[in-house]
Amino acid sequence: MKKKKFRLLLTGGGSGGHIYPALAIYDILKRHDLIEDVLYVGNKDKLEGSIVPQKGIPFYSLKSVPFAGVSNKRRFVSFFLMFNSFIKALVLIFRFKPDIVIATGGYVSAPLVFAAFFCKIFFNIKIVLQEQNLVPGIFNKFASIFTDVVFVSFHDSTFFLWSNKCVYTGYIFRSDYNRKVNLAEIKNKYNIPIEKNIILSYGGSLGAKSINDMIHNVYYNLLKEDLFFIHISGKNREQYKPFDEVISNFEALGFKFSQADNKVYYNDKYCGLIFDYCNELFKIQSIADIIITRAGAGAIAELAFLGKPSILIPKIGLSGEHQFYNAISLAQNNAAIVCLEKKQNGKIVVDYNEIVDNVRNILTNSELRINLKSNIKKFYYKDYEKKFLETIYFLFDDPDKIEYVSQVIMPDFVKYQLNFDSLVNYLIEIRNINPGNVFFKYYTDKMNDYLNSDNWTLQNKAIKLAGALNREDILQYFAKKYDELKGFQRRNLFIAYSKLDSLKEIDFSLIKKGLEDSYFEVKRECLNFCMKHIYLIRREDFIKEKVLYFLSKRESFEVKSVAIKILPFLVSNSEFFKIISKYKYSSNIRIRESILDSIYYAYQMGIFADLNLLKLAVKDTLITTSSFEPMFKIRDKYKRLISIFEDI
Repeated sequence: MKKKKFRLLLTGGGSGGHIYPALAIYDILKRHDLIEDVLYVGNKDKLEGSIVPQKGIPFYSLKSVPFAGVSNKRRFVSFFLMFNSFIKALVLIFRFKPDIVIATGGYVSAPLVFAAFFCKIFFNIKIVLQEQNLVPGIFNKFASIFTDVVFVSFHDSTFFLWSNKCVYTGYIFRSDYNRKVNLAEIKNKYNIPIEKNIILSYGGSLGAKSINDMIHNVYYNLLKEDLFFIHISGKNREQYKPFDEVISNFEALGFKFSQADNKVYYNDKYCGLIFDYCNELFKIQSIADIIITRAGAGAIAELAFLGKPSILIPKIGLSGEHQFYNAISLAQNNAAIVCLEKKQNGKIVVDYNEIVDNVRNILTNSELRINLKSNIKKFYYKDYEKKFLETIYFLFDDPDKIEYVSQVIMPDFVKYQLNFDSLVNYLIEIRNINPGNVFFKYYTDKMNDYLNSDNWTLQNKAIKLAGALNREDILQYFAKKYDELKGFQRRNLFIAYSKLDSLKEIDFSLIKKGLEDSYFEVKRECLNFCMKHIYLIRREDFIKEKVLYFLSKRESFEVKSVAIKILPFLVSNSEFFKIISKYKYSSNIRIRESILDSIYYAYQMGIFADLNLLKLAVKDTLITTSSFEPMFKIRDKYKRLISIFEDI
């Protein structure tokens, strides 16, 4: 491959998660002497405005603001700012004449990428995108259409991107992470006892308020474990002073903090360190036994590189919820423990007791600790630099040799969320097997959000989730509001009740309302609910009366079908055979199917005394359609019953 130096425009900003991958790419290209000239495009008022110039990289400022998650008025203003930056980016490209534009995300990347694509008719510009997160943001999805290559950190990211030019490199690291460190030397530098377990907590380059607000309680409750903690709060700034708040919280619990050396004491015993920022993060990460942090792509990649057991706290409310999906990917592979933020009294909080319990569990459970270490290492791709450079070379010399990801597979968590009912069924599937599943915890919190909403569609979701999550108390809340609910909400209320593992009490007034509802789907699901709990409700005369009424009057065939299934549990054998005799030749095949179902279920429960009558009733039931063609479903049900009787 021919080695070529090129003129590079590099862009990415807004947070460290976009800036540091860009700097890592710059570092790789510089070490391999591939850069003729470089210019970093970002927003001087954002984090990149302070970090990039310190690295000695020429910086050009462009303004850009988000479109997603803002009001229509803000979006209108954003459009004009974006257009203005697009024009500036065009001028910049004509002046700089880049060979390649590499973007690592953030809204500041948008005008430059679009301008570079527009300028392809004038210059042979290569456009490269680097996506760190499992689920890309809206900009990277859209921008991927215009790029020559998209580097991805997760294989599953290819499913979400709108490009078939994805290359898997894993996360691209800064050079710090390729240096060997002496663990004993680092511990000695900070006077940390060699034998102590070290817990490290931090929340990204700007700190994380929900972590800062509870971390003092975590370490206070872990004092008996005789461990050592290190917490990085984030630097004080005008709108938020995390370092001052963290120190104040610790001191309120009896800790003493030394401003001179950042050491923390409890009862005069040296037990921890608190920093506002740490220039040696890699070294501190290396000595940690457990790391508590966010679920950004960079943080996860660092954990994977180091093979550290971790407790991830994904930030909620981000556009696209990318941290949540990053964390899910690890949790589903048993590569990390995930604790979720919750909304409580208008604040975003983390349950410190959950963090404490998980730290203790990791420290005491060696099998868990080993599994977390080995599983998270699977997310590290050691040949990231080789793959990146190889692709860049091919991009200029022989694009046909680029190894794009050829197999695109839908991630499991997407399958569960294709529609809400699929998600509900998945939650039911896991609730007794793995109630600690991150989806289970996440949607428990979501249900509470939906419950407090004035939007009836969200309240409807709360009803569905309550059944899946075994929350009878939530269903009782909606039952009291029955008359205020819409028809489909009333229907879903009975469906949700039917999905509960067990009932503490039967609300007969609710059943009565359901059976008398004007909406036929509500009556149908109310009967299904009665069927599930037949031995608790069969002695209630009003239920028997309504079932007989449905079968004697003009009623929806769906209601009649369920009424027939429940009938043998409510009447005598002779009365059952008498009633179903007029339905054995019904033109509606669903009615005849329900006869076979009712006989099967009742036989299984030992309801029938005269088996000869039962055999006759089955053999006398029509199993063909109006065109005298047998239907597979009813035929199979018929054969199932006949085979049972032949064995008797």
